[in-house]
Amino acid sequence: MPNGCFNVLSCLKDTFVMLQPRNKRNRRFPLDFVLKDIIVRRDIVVTKPLDYKRNITSVGERIMEAGPGVNQSLYLLLLALIWKFTITIFTFGIKVPTGLFIPSLAMGAIMGRVVGVGMQQLALTYRDMWPFRAACTTNENCMAPGLYAMIGAAACLAGVTRMTVSLVVIMFELTGRVDYIVPLMATVVASKWVADAIEREGIYDAHIQLNHYPFLDNKHSFRYSTKAIDLVRSAEPYRELHRLSQRGMTLQDIEKTLKRTSHNGFPITISKDIPYLIGFVLRRDLCLAIVQQANKVLWIEPIYHPTKNGGGLKAPDEADRS
Repeated sequence: MPNGCFNVLSCLKDTFVMLQPRNKRNRRFPLDFVLKDIIVRRDIVVTKPLDYKRNITSVGERIMEAGPGVNQSLYLLLLALIWKFTITIFTFGIKVPTGLFIPSLAMGAIMGRVVGVGMQQLALTYRDMWPFRAACTTNENCMAPGLYAMIGAAACLAGVTRMTVSLVVIMFELTGRVDYIVPLMATVVASKWVADAIEREGIYDAHIQLNHYPFLDNKHSFRYSTKAIDLVRSAEPYRELHRLSQRGMTLQDIEKTLKRTSHNGFPITISKDIPYLIGFVLRRDLCLAIVQQANKVLWIEPIYHPTKNGGGLKAPDEADRS
Protein backbone atom coordinates (compact mmCIF):
# COMPACT_ATOMS: atom_id res chain seq x y z
CA MET A 1 0.00 0.00 0.00
CA PRO A 2 1.44 3.45 -0.88
CA ASN A 3 2.50 5.65 2.00
CA GLY A 4 -0.05 8.34 1.11
CA CYS A 5 -2.98 5.91 1.18
CA PHE A 6 -1.82 4.56 4.51
CA ASN A 7 -1.74 8.06 6.01
CA VAL A 8 -5.26 8.78 4.73
CA LEU A 9 -6.61 5.54 6.19
CA SER A 10 -4.85 6.28 9.47
CA CYS A 11 -6.50 9.71 9.69
CA LEU A 12 -9.91 8.21 8.91
CA LYS A 13 -9.43 5.55 11.54
CA ASP A 14 -8.36 8.12 14.15
CA THR A 15 -11.40 10.24 13.36
CA PHE A 16 -13.71 7.25 13.75
CA VAL A 17 -12.33 6.05 17.08
CA MET A 18 -12.49 9.54 18.59
CA LEU A 19 -16.22 9.87 17.89
CA GLN A 20 -18.25 9.40 21.05
CA PRO A 21 -21.45 7.32 20.96
CA ARG A 22 -24.83 8.55 22.12
CA ASN A 23 -24.03 7.92 25.77
CA LYS A 24 -23.90 10.91 28.05
CA ARG A 25 -21.38 9.10 30.25
CA ASN A 26 -18.86 9.50 27.42
CA ARG A 27 -19.62 13.07 26.37
CA ARG A 28 -17.87 14.82 29.22
CA PHE A 29 -14.17 15.41 29.70
CA PRO A 30 -12.57 12.13 30.90
CA LEU A 31 -11.00 13.48 34.10
CA ASP A 32 -14.17 15.32 35.05
CA PHE A 33 -16.13 12.16 34.25
CA VAL A 34 -13.91 10.08 36.54
CA LEU A 35 -13.74 12.46 39.48
CA LYS A 36 -17.31 13.77 39.60
CA ASP A 37 -19.58 11.17 38.04
CA ILE A 38 -17.90 7.96 39.15
CA ILE A 39 -15.89 8.58 42.32
CA VAL A 40 -17.24 11.63 44.10
CA ARG A 41 -20.95 11.38 43.35
CA ARG A 42 -22.99 10.15 46.34
CA ASP A 43 -25.69 7.53 45.90
CA ILE A 44 -27.73 9.03 48.76
CA VAL A 45 -28.62 11.96 46.53
CA VAL A 46 -31.82 10.94 44.78
CA THR A 47 -31.35 12.22 41.24
CA LYS A 48 -32.17 10.55 37.99
CA PRO A 49 -30.86 8.20 36.74
CA LEU A 50 -29.13 7.37 40.05
CA ASP A 51 -32.36 6.96 42.01
CA TYR A 52 -33.10 4.54 44.83
CA LYS A 53 -36.35 3.20 46.18
CA ARG A 54 -37.23 4.62 49.59
CA ASN A 55 -39.46 1.86 50.99
CA ILE A 56 -37.43 1.77 54.21
CA THR A 57 -38.40 1.76 57.84
CA SER A 58 -35.73 4.11 59.21
CA VAL A 59 -35.22 7.69 58.10
CA GLY A 60 -31.46 7.62 58.71
CA GLU A 61 -30.80 4.37 56.87
CA ARG A 62 -28.10 4.82 54.22
CA ILE A 63 -28.34 1.57 52.21
CA MET A 64 -31.34 1.68 49.90
CA GLU A 65 -32.73 -0.62 47.26
CA ALA A 66 -31.75 0.24 43.73
CA GLY A 67 -34.43 1.66 41.48
CA PRO A 68 -34.75 1.63 37.69
CA GLY A 69 -32.40 4.59 37.41
CA VAL A 70 -29.55 2.73 39.07
CA ASN A 71 -29.99 -0.25 36.78
CA GLN A 72 -29.99 2.07 33.79
CA SER A 73 -26.84 3.78 35.05
CA LEU A 74 -25.10 0.42 35.46
CA TYR A 75 -26.01 -0.44 31.89
CA LEU A 76 -24.63 2.89 30.64
CA LEU A 77 -21.47 2.45 32.70
CA LEU A 78 -20.86 -1.00 31.24
CA LEU A 79 -21.45 0.38 27.76
CA ALA A 80 -19.01 3.21 28.47
CA LEU A 81 -16.46 0.68 29.76
CA ILE A 82 -16.63 -1.36 26.57
CA TRP A 83 -16.32 1.76 24.42
CA LYS A 84 -13.43 3.20 26.44
CA PHE A 85 -11.57 -0.10 26.31
CA THR A 86 -12.08 -0.43 22.56
CA ILE A 87 -11.00 3.07 21.58
CA THR A 88 -8.01 2.98 23.94
CA ILE A 89 -6.70 -0.07 22.08
CA PHE A 90 -6.84 1.85 18.80
CA THR A 91 -5.76 5.28 20.00
CA PHE A 92 -2.71 4.32 22.06
CA GLY A 93 0.40 4.47 19.92
CA ILE A 94 -0.98 6.53 17.04
CA LYS A 95 0.71 9.67 15.80
CA VAL A 96 -1.93 11.87 17.40
CA PRO A 97 -1.34 11.89 21.18
CA THR A 98 -4.56 10.69 22.80
CA GLY A 99 -3.22 9.43 26.11
CA LEU A 100 -3.40 6.32 28.25
CA PHE A 101 -3.29 7.69 31.78
CA ILE A 102 -6.81 9.13 32.04
CA PRO A 103 -8.51 6.34 30.01
CA SER A 104 -7.01 3.77 32.39
CA LEU A 105 -8.34 5.72 35.36
CA ALA A 106 -11.76 5.92 33.71
CA MET A 107 -11.95 2.20 32.94
CA GLY A 108 -10.83 1.24 36.44
CA ALA A 109 -13.25 3.69 38.05
CA ILE A 110 -16.15 2.36 35.98
CA MET A 111 -15.40 -1.23 36.96
CA GLY A 112 -15.00 -0.23 40.60
CA ARG A 113 -18.25 1.71 40.59
CA VAL A 114 -20.17 -1.23 39.17
CA VAL A 115 -18.66 -3.57 41.78
CA GLY A 116 -19.42 -1.03 44.52
CA VAL A 117 -23.08 -0.76 43.58
CA GLY A 118 -23.29 -4.54 43.43
CA MET A 119 -21.73 -4.89 46.88
CA GLN A 120 -24.11 -2.26 48.21
CA GLN A 121 -27.14 -4.17 47.01
CA LEU A 122 -25.62 -7.42 48.24
CA ALA A 123 -25.26 -5.92 51.71
CA LEU A 124 -28.88 -4.79 51.56
CA THR A 125 -30.14 -8.21 50.55
CA TYR A 126 -27.97 -10.27 52.92
CA ARG A 127 -27.59 -7.89 55.82
CA ASP A 128 -27.52 -10.68 58.40
CA MET A 129 -24.48 -12.37 56.90
CA TRP A 130 -21.26 -12.20 58.89
CA PRO A 131 -19.34 -9.83 56.52
CA PHE A 132 -22.08 -7.17 56.82
CA ARG A 133 -23.52 -7.88 60.26
CA ALA A 134 -21.00 -5.87 62.28
CA ALA A 135 -20.44 -2.97 59.89
CA CYS A 136 -23.80 -2.36 58.23
CA THR A 137 -25.89 -1.06 61.08
CA THR A 138 -29.05 0.94 60.62
CA ASN A 139 -27.53 4.42 60.68
CA GLU A 140 -24.14 3.79 59.04
CA ASN A 141 -23.07 3.89 55.43
CA CYS A 142 -20.97 0.73 55.23
CA MET A 143 -20.84 0.54 51.44
CA ALA A 144 -19.54 3.50 49.43
CA PRO A 145 -19.45 2.81 45.67
CA GLY A 146 -17.26 5.88 45.22
CA LEU A 147 -14.52 4.23 47.29
CA TYR A 148 -14.74 1.13 45.13
CA ALA A 149 -14.43 3.35 42.06
CA MET A 150 -11.29 4.99 43.43
CA ILE A 151 -9.75 1.61 44.27
CA GLY A 152 -10.63 0.31 40.81
CA ALA A 153 -9.03 3.32 39.12
CA ALA A 154 -5.80 2.81 41.08
CA ALA A 155 -5.79 -0.93 40.35
CA CYS A 156 -6.29 -0.49 36.61
CA LEU A 157 -3.63 2.20 36.29
CA ALA A 158 -1.15 0.19 38.37
CA GLY A 159 -1.65 -2.86 36.19
CA VAL A 160 -1.16 -0.90 32.98
CA THR A 161 1.77 1.35 33.89
CA ARG A 162 3.27 -0.65 36.83
CA MET A 163 3.38 2.48 38.97
CA THR A 164 3.56 1.90 42.73
CA VAL A 165 4.50 4.63 45.20
CA SER A 166 3.86 7.53 42.85
CA LEU A 167 0.38 6.21 42.06
CA VAL A 168 -0.54 5.98 45.74
CA VAL A 169 0.62 9.57 46.20
CA ILE A 170 -1.43 10.71 43.19
CA MET A 171 -4.60 9.04 44.45
CA PHE A 172 -4.01 10.46 47.93
CA GLU A 173 -3.71 13.95 46.47
CA LEU A 174 -6.96 13.44 44.56
CA THR A 175 -8.91 12.37 47.64
CA GLY A 176 -7.07 14.01 50.54
CA ARG A 177 -8.05 11.12 52.83
CA VAL A 178 -5.27 9.61 54.92
CA ASP A 179 -7.39 6.57 55.84
CA TYR A 180 -7.48 5.53 52.17
CA ILE A 181 -3.70 5.11 51.89
CA VAL A 182 -3.56 1.54 53.22
CA PRO A 183 -6.33 0.23 50.91
CA LEU A 184 -4.66 1.98 48.00
CA MET A 185 -1.27 0.46 48.84
CA ALA A 186 -2.74 -3.04 49.08
CA THR A 187 -4.62 -2.56 45.81
CA VAL A 188 -1.61 -1.25 43.90
CA VAL A 189 0.67 -4.05 45.13
CA ALA A 190 -1.87 -6.76 44.32
CA SER A 191 -2.54 -5.29 40.88
CA LYS A 192 1.17 -5.11 40.08
CA TRP A 193 1.72 -8.71 41.18
CA VAL A 194 -1.08 -9.96 38.97
CA ALA A 195 0.13 -7.88 36.01
CA ASP A 196 3.73 -9.08 36.45
CA ALA A 197 2.51 -12.68 36.49
CA ILE A 198 0.84 -12.12 33.12
CA GLU A 199 3.48 -9.89 31.49
CA ARG A 200 6.73 -8.63 32.97
CA GLU A 201 6.83 -5.40 30.97
CA GLY A 202 4.54 -2.42 31.37
CA ILE A 203 2.60 -0.89 28.52
CA TYR A 204 5.24 1.77 27.77
CA ASP A 205 8.15 -0.70 27.84
CA ALA A 206 6.21 -3.11 25.64
CA HIS A 207 5.45 -0.31 23.19
CA ILE A 208 9.16 0.58 23.00
CA GLN A 209 10.03 -3.03 22.19
CA LEU A 210 7.20 -3.26 19.67
CA ASN A 211 8.57 -0.28 17.73
CA HIS A 212 12.17 -1.57 18.05
CA TYR A 213 13.39 1.58 19.74
CA PRO A 214 16.84 1.43 21.39
CA PHE A 215 16.30 1.26 25.12
CA LEU A 216 18.71 0.31 27.92
CA ASP A 217 16.77 -0.71 30.99
CA ASN A 218 18.54 0.18 34.22
CA LYS A 219 16.85 -2.72 35.99
CA HIS A 220 18.51 -5.36 33.82
CA SER A 221 21.85 -6.79 34.92
CA PHE A 222 24.53 -7.66 32.36
CA ARG A 223 27.47 -10.04 32.61
CA TYR A 224 30.58 -8.43 31.16
CA SER A 225 32.88 -11.13 29.76
CA THR A 226 34.63 -9.08 27.07
CA LYS A 227 37.67 -6.87 27.57
CA ALA A 228 38.22 -3.53 25.89
CA ILE A 229 41.21 -4.88 23.96
CA ASP A 230 38.97 -7.50 22.38
CA LEU A 231 36.61 -4.80 21.14
CA VAL A 232 39.28 -2.67 19.45
CA ARG A 233 41.19 -5.65 18.07
CA SER A 234 40.31 -6.70 14.55
CA ALA A 235 38.40 -9.90 13.93
CA GLU A 236 41.08 -11.07 11.49
CA PRO A 237 43.93 -12.93 13.20
CA TYR A 238 47.35 -11.35 13.50
CA ARG A 239 46.22 -7.98 12.24
CA GLU A 240 47.50 -5.00 14.14
CA LEU A 241 45.64 -1.86 15.06
CA HIS A 242 46.79 0.96 12.79
CA ARG A 243 47.78 3.99 14.79
CA LEU A 244 50.16 6.94 14.63
CA SER A 245 52.85 7.69 17.19
CA GLN A 246 53.88 11.09 18.42
CA ARG A 247 57.47 9.94 18.93
CA GLY A 248 59.69 7.88 16.63
CA MET A 249 57.55 8.12 13.48
CA THR A 250 58.80 9.77 10.28
CA LEU A 251 56.94 11.28 7.36
CA GLN A 252 57.66 8.20 5.26
CA ASP A 253 56.07 5.98 7.93
CA ILE A 254 52.91 8.08 7.86
CA GLU A 255 52.74 7.91 4.06
CA LYS A 256 53.11 4.11 4.15
CA THR A 257 50.31 3.86 6.67
CA LEU A 258 48.04 5.95 4.46
CA LYS A 259 48.80 3.86 1.37
CA ARG A 260 48.12 0.45 2.86
CA THR A 261 45.00 1.44 4.82
CA SER A 262 41.68 3.04 3.95
CA HIS A 263 40.62 4.31 7.36
CA ASN A 264 39.12 7.78 7.69
CA GLY A 265 41.02 8.48 10.89
CA PHE A 266 43.82 7.24 13.10
CA PRO A 267 44.36 7.29 16.86
CA ILE A 268 47.52 8.99 18.05
CA THR A 269 49.60 7.49 20.86
CA ILE A 270 52.74 8.67 22.58
CA SER A 271 54.94 5.96 21.05
CA LYS A 272 54.86 2.31 20.02
CA ASP A 273 56.07 1.28 23.43
CA ILE A 274 53.68 3.61 25.30
CA PRO A 275 50.20 3.08 23.79
CA TYR A 276 48.64 5.99 25.66
CA LEU A 277 45.96 7.68 23.60
CA ILE A 278 46.52 11.41 23.27
CA GLY A 279 44.37 12.32 20.27
CA PHE A 280 42.78 11.47 16.96
CA VAL A 281 43.49 12.80 13.47
CA LEU A 282 41.33 12.58 10.37
CA ARG A 283 42.73 11.18 7.15
CA ARG A 284 41.93 14.30 5.14
CA ASP A 285 43.71 16.58 7.62
CA LEU A 286 46.73 14.30 7.58
CA CYS A 287 46.89 14.24 3.78
CA LEU A 288 46.54 18.02 3.62
CA ALA A 289 49.42 18.49 6.05
CA ILE A 290 51.64 16.13 4.04
CA VAL A 291 50.86 17.91 0.76
CA GLN A 292 51.62 21.30 2.30
CA GLN A 293 54.89 20.01 3.67
CA ALA A 294 55.86 18.45 0.34
CA ASN A 295 55.14 21.65 -1.62
CA LYS A 296 56.93 23.77 0.98
CA VAL A 297 53.88 25.96 1.44
CA LEU A 298 54.33 28.43 4.27
CA TRP A 299 51.35 30.33 5.56
CA ILE A 300 52.60 33.94 5.77
CA GLU A 301 50.44 36.74 7.07
CA PRO A 302 50.90 39.80 4.79
CA ILE A 303 52.22 42.95 6.41
CA TYR A 304 50.59 46.22 5.39
CA HIS A 305 51.95 49.73 5.83
CA PRO A 306 50.57 53.11 4.80
CA THR A 307 51.69 54.61 1.50
CA LYS A 308 53.51 57.86 1.29
CA ASN A 309 50.53 59.84 0.09
CA GLY A 310 48.25 58.26 2.70
CA GLY A 311 46.02 56.79 0.04
CA GLY A 312 45.70 53.41 1.70
CA LEU A 313 47.58 50.23 2.58
CA LYS A 314 49.69 48.02 0.31
CA ALA A 315 51.66 44.80 0.78
CA PRO A 316 55.43 44.89 0.54
CA ASP A 317 57.22 43.10 -2.31
CA GLU A 318 58.92 40.70 0.05
CA ALA A 319 57.33 39.55 3.27
CA ASP A 320 59.27 39.36 6.42
CA ARG A 321 59.83 35.65 7.07
CA SER A 322 61.56 36.12 10.37
